[in-house]
Amino acid sequence: MAVLRRMREAGPRLILVNDLERGRFNYLAVWLASRVLSGSKVVHADATLSVEGAFTVGEMKAMAEQAGLNGATVRAKFPCRMLLEWWHG
Repeated sequence: MAVLRRMREAGPRLILVNDLERGRFNYLAVWLASRVLSGSKVVHADATLSVEGAFTVGEMKAMAEQAGLNGATVRAKFPCRMLLEWWHG
């Protein structure tokens, strides 16, 4: 939330945040893709840990509101991502 607040205070007219979205489908998709595309045990572990540590769309929306990004939209984007969009005047 502090990062979002600092972004708003920096005075931009547009803020875009593209991030992983936490969720069961996304976890399973990342688990499968990491094993199909890589033989690395580090990639296998890091991929799923990244999804586990991500926010949900609802959590991101709440953080945006707490940071003063009134009217921000947060939408799920396939595959496994979400986009926060905020316009200022």
